[in-house]
Amino acid sequence: MDGSRDFEQKLAEQLALLADASLALDGGKAYQTKNISTRLYVICHDLARDKRWHEWAGRDLRIFSTAIPPVPGNLIVSHHPLASIGFGPNGSSFTPHGSQPPPNKVKFSKFSKWWIETVIRTEAGRTLSRKNIVYQMRSYDGGSHGFEKPPTKEYSEARDDRGLGWTAVHENRLADFKLSALEATVRQIAHELLYSLVPRISPKQRAVIDYDTMWSPHDSGEPTVPLPNFQS
Repeated sequence: MDGSRDFEQKLAEQLALLADASLALDGGKAYQTKNISTRLYVICHDLARDKRWHEWAGRDLRIFSTAIPPVPGNLIVSHHPLASIGFGPNGSSFTPHGSQPPPNKVKFSKFSKWWIETVIRTEAGRTLSRKNIVYQMRSYDGGSHGFEKPPTKEYSEARDDRGLGWTAVHENRLADFKLSALEATVRQIAHELLYSLVPRISPKQRAVIDYDTMWSPHDSGEPTVPLPNFQS
């Protein structure tokens, strides 16, 4: 097997693992965000540093971002552009945008820019990029380690949704969000990467990936992946 084919096979396997963890999270297993963080690290750090990455993807690889830009004049300091918040009779939850077209135009970014784009800003004004979140969830929340290390201030604030200015109340009592802003953001990062890379995988290798990407930012069509339901 030549180098490029061997690399694509490894990438396809990691994307398949990422897809499996993502779908498990969609089924209600929020702890799968830790598994997702490890898969994202392997793809976006380990494989992206392999010289064969550019041979496979080309120098012009673009990843699509569903990040909603801040609203000018908004008095809310915190910002979580990859996750929406919902309140319902059965509880409250943050929800990843999924495959639904975001309210702003989908933008394409170079991989290196997408990776360091700010996707969480806490009420204290501290920010986290996709890279920050993935690295810290993997290292501090048990993604790849069996123990927790002291997290950074910004990660600690994002870990607790009160650090973003949100509090869940259910039946007149304080409650936990069914899915936190941090967890929903990690899920959406996975979705962006899957929708950007899976269509580029050869059909033979793509067969191992259980993720519906019939609609893609690379072609025409309608979204087909349902939004996760954490309200039930």
